[in-house]
Amino acid sequence: MISIYPITTGLIKAGDDPMKRIVDSIWVDIEEGDVLVISSKPLLTAYGKVVDLSFIRYGRNALELSKRYSIGPKFAELILKYPDGIYRGVREAILTVVDDVLLANAGLDRKNAGINKVALPFTELKGIVGKFYKYVYDKYGVRVGVIISDSMIAPLRGGLEP
Repeated sequence: MISIYPITTGLIKAGDDPMKRIVDSIWVDIEEGDVLVISSKPLLTAYGKVVDLSFIRYGRNALELSKRYSIGPKFAELILKYPDGIYRGVREAILTVVDDVLLANAGLDRKNAGINKVALPFTELKGIVGKFYKYVYDKYGVRVGVIISDSMIAPLRGGLEP
């Protein structure tokens, strides 16, 4: 049987220690083999992975990309910085490859990041997951699974522009 227990941490801000805030907020006994599912947004915020678009300068390539796919030029500039490849796209979504994974808009995320802000893609997920694992093991003496979760879109669901 699977049981799901939500926790309440309060607002996690830039510079906070998300491991301590999240793990110390767990109110049920943690047992060997449990799985912690942690939303990526508070981690992105705590680790300073949210940027204000008003500070981004964009170039000609970003302007061309923004016109073609109906996205802002500053957002387009960020998209150009992360992917290993840019393919085609549809209105407001550009199909990219980052670390051999197909991602819309290079994994950049505008939802729930704040007004005029963008959450940057994580580039060190394995390290963060490892730190959470170690923190829980050191505190409780049990081995747990750790999943960093985010909402997802399916980049190819609407097809590609010709």
